[in-house]
Amino acid sequence: MKILLASSTILDKLKGAGSSYTGSSSGVGSGTQLASLIGTIISIALSLLGVIFLTLLVYAGYNYLIAAGDEAKVERAKQTITRSLIGLFIVLAAFAIAKFVVPALLCATGAGACPTLDAS
Repeated sequence: MKILLASSTILDKLKGAGSSYTGSSSGVGSGTQLASLIGTIISIALSLLGVIFLTLLVYAGYNYLIAAGDEAKVERAKQTITRSLIGLFIVLAAFAIAKFVVPALLCATGAGACPTLDAS
């Protein structure tokens, strides 16, 4: 139920992200809605990839448990576990880049709000 609600919220964000874009005829306008749309799409894609790799990890763990001592099955399950962990690490690194580097680039180009450091 929560997944269905989350997906409808994401769809609402996607529908509304580009609707308020007010560009002029010269192509100059506020790019924050476009940046928001791209950020939402990247977050959705990375979330789906994370779910895929976690599913692969569970699947490989299940295959490891039911291998019943068959060395070929155990080795294949270990390879799948290793590959899914590598993929999950890559997705987490991409997510970190998307969350920290992209806002910094938007700040540097003036397309987004700049983060402030609290001195307290």
